[in-house]
Amino acid sequence: MAGAFHAQNKRQYMRRIALGLCRGCGTRKPVRGKTLCRHCLKTKLENYYKNKEHKLALQKRYRKGLRDAAFAAYGGAYCVCCGEAHEEFLTIDHTNGNGAEHRRHIGTATHTLLLWLKRNGYPPGFRVLCMNCNFSAGVRGYCPHEKESRMTLEKYGVDESVDQEKLEKQAGEGCPECGQKLERHGKVLMCPTHGTEPFEGK
Repeated sequence: MAGAFHAQNKRQYMRRIALGLCRGCGTRKPVRGKTLCRHCLKTKLENYYKNKEHKLALQKRYRKGLRDAAFAAYGGAYCVCCGEAHEEFLTIDHTNGNGAEHRRHIGTATHTLLLWLKRNGYPPGFRVLCMNCNFSAGVRGYCPHEKESRMTLEKYGVDESVDQEKLEKQAGEGCPECGQKLERHGKVLMCPTHGTEPFEGK
């Protein structure tokens, strides 16, 4: 119901703009470079400051919803590189490294990318990373965790590319040797007593 109402309003706004009229009242000419007339701009500004806290809370909730939906669409709220799961540290990464170019086309605000992803059905070519991994991949062209993963695989035979769901299940089962609770180091599971030995070669 609300979606249909907003769609109808948008069509009305577009018709008024096409006619060179204020999209708010539809009777006066808009201020140069704007889509609202001087009277509607003043009313909008007064209304914003009158309900500022409420509007900011709505914006915050809306943007958090966009973030949560994007993280869920790309595998969950954790860094696919190092396993960081604090939501505050996470971001969406362009896997082919064209993030700057893409943002020049759609806008630089973070929520603009999240909204674009939603409108385009969460296409492939994106992943969830923490800020550290994202920064290193963008600036240096690689993340140190990638080298560590290869070294861990070569040294211990532990495959860090295992998916998060399988990792959580394995961690919950405990150490296959002694049953102790397992510790997680990124995507590597370790027993306090036996280290990575129970998982070597598996």
